[in-house]
Amino acid sequence: MMRLVMKTIAMTEFYRNAGKAFKRLAREKTLLLTYRGKPAAQLTLANRRPPKDDIFYRLPDFAVSMGSLTNKEIDEIVYTLP
Repeated sequence: MMRLVMKTIAMTEFYRNAGKAFKRLAREKTLLLTYRGKPAAQLTLANRRPPKDDIFYRLPDFAVSMGSLTNKEIDEIVYTLP
């Protein structure tokens, strides 16, 4: 079985050479930023399409024409969906 491994870059390397890191990101499409050897953040290109299951980009799917939602109602929709 073949495993795909995400390319990583240490936080210190990113801090020292951000320009080089972004050039690498353009080639790799995704980089895992690590802090003290542990995953801290995932960097992706901004112009890429978001995943279909990303709830943030699906918010218009929940829009209704009955008026606006309260912050509490929005939180319930966003944080209780699978």
